[in-house]
Amino acid sequence: MRTPWPEVTLGDICELRYGKSLPGAKRSGNGFGVFGSNGQVGLHQDALTSSTTIVVGRKGSFGEVTYSSEPCWPIDTTYYVDATCTQANLRWLYYSLKALPLTELNRAAAIPGLNREDAYMQRLMLPPLSEQQRIAAVLDQADALRTKRLEALDRVDALTVSAFTEMFGNPASNPKGFPVGTLGDISTFVGGGTPSRAVPEYFMGPICWATSKDMKARFLDDTQEHVTPAAVQASATKVVPAGTILVVVKSKVLMHRLPVAISRVDTCFGQDLKGILVDETCLSSYVATALRVNASWLLKRARGINTEGLTLDHLRRFPLLLPSKSKQQDFARFANENEVLHQRMSSSIVELDGLFASLQHRAFRGEL
Repeated sequence: MRTPWPEVTLGDICELRYGKSLPGAKRSGNGFGVFGSNGQVGLHQDALTSSTTIVVGRKGSFGEVTYSSEPCWPIDTTYYVDATCTQANLRWLYYSLKALPLTELNRAAAIPGLNREDAYMQRLMLPPLSEQQRIAAVLDQADALRTKRLEALDRVDALTVSAFTEMFGNPASNPKGFPVGTLGDISTFVGGGTPSRAVPEYFMGPICWATSKDMKARFLDDTQEHVTPAAVQASATKVVPAGTILVVVKSKVLMHRLPVAISRVDTCFGQDLKGILVDETCLSSYVATALRVNASWLLKRARGINTEGLTLDHLRRFPLLLPSKSKQQDFARFANENEVLHQRMSSSIVELDGLFASLQHRAFRGEL
């Protein structure tokens, strides 16, 4: 019979050390990874840590956990753990930290943050070092399988983009000489709104209400929250029909990417989204892909000094090639076929996520 593992606090087994400031202008651009609260943000010739490193978000994306397979430079919005901070297996500790509710430990009223003492109080089971190594190896194998499937899904997404550029050319140079207009020439724009949270009943209805949290796929079939007709009438949100293009206009994700989705159900949405209804000269699938292909045009305009956001004027001025409807339909047929493959692979990834969560749960309970 296995000897029960002792229960310890995180503070018993590791030290969370503070990262150190390294402004972008001082980074050399080569060498070791520079890590912020939500992953790698650059490169620098020197490393702050002594070995493979776990980085934990302290400010901003607090509680997020990333792993560097070599020494790195965690900046001052983070904590870090390297081989000098713990006697535990670092890979096991990485998975353990990801399983703890660190993203829920915010005390700060103004700037979200993780207090180190709160993190230290989190409890977990401590297996022997040999068992830590075995658990880490099993979870690494499961995680590697997930990563391969995600990479394959990225390649499927790239096929749609590749087909778009093959059929229509680079939107910036327009080598095939298509007519050029703007998104405003062929679209009607719809703003969003949030029903009052002071009336909980508003969020107990049948109508999909989307926010940036729902914008993780190319098509929107459902949302995390739903509202009542009364909520729609009492707020600025409006119900738009299936086939509406939704785009995120207010979110820090606009620093890196432009979430775009086509709604497959009637829906309304919050003020962090805009709805785009295209006229009879264009197909939603064509316009949505054009937004993704030339997303850099919008992202450059979204990055303000104090906030990230797109204005209605940005969207209206977005440059758009305007090929014939039949040409767009040719592209739509390919995109629809590719979407079937995309959905199958996405379902497989959901199953793998469930398997990984089960393995992780069993591993940390000593049942693996």
